Amino acid sequence: MIAVLYIGAVIVGVFLLSGVLPRFVEWRDRVNRVQEFQRQYRIWTDSVDDLDNQGGYGWPSPEALATIDQRTKTANDVRSWLAARRNEMQRDAEAVGKGVMYVAPPPIMGGRYKPHAYFLDLFDAQTNSIGSRSYRLDDLVTIVHEAEWNRDMRRRDLYNPAVWIRLAFERLVRFPAYVLRTAGFSDDTAASSAVKVVSAAWSLLVGGATIAGFVLTLIRS
Repeated sequence: MIAVLYIGAVIVGVFLLSGVLPRFVEWRDRVNRVQEFQRQYRIWTDSVDDLDNQGGYGWPSPEALATIDQRTKTANDVRSWLAARRNEMQRDAEAVGKGVMYVAPPPIMGGRYKPHAYFLDLFDAQTNSIGSRSYRLDDLVTIVHEAEWNRDMRRRDLYNPAVWIRLAFERLVRFPAYVLRTAGFSDDTAASSAVKVVSAAWSLLVGGATIAGFVLTLIRS
């Protein structure tokens, strides 16, 4: 009975230490964010396109003016919503390897291609044609798909003990470096050879203690 309880406690501990649940929640929330951003951005682009296409001969009728006013209000409200979330959208895009394009400087300036974060520059301050609204709409489709794929993979990890063990071991190995970073040391210090040696010794110590505890529990039971 004690051995069963011990094994159950180890399994629960490995699951919690692995962090598979927070990883799934992170990607689930990311999917929800990018889907909502995609929906709002499409509303904004449709409103702007409608306003750009307004025209014709003569003065618009009162009904047409009311429609224009409503579309203008919608476009302004959604633009404010998008502007508040463009930094967040940029981070979500980069999480799936998107959100940055390389653009050439003007010929008169010359130089190398430079990275351009096109969700930070959400309203076409960059005049390069590949940064257009249609480009972002197409990329949002890809970003949503990739985020959904990552979410589904993280959901599968919730039921895969092999992933729990791997991630838990990786966290244990990185624990000394995590303590140093939390204490304010630089990334170079946390990644130094000395820390790697300490991490290896730490992982052996933890692994040996876990195995010894398991064996003692079996003997006593």
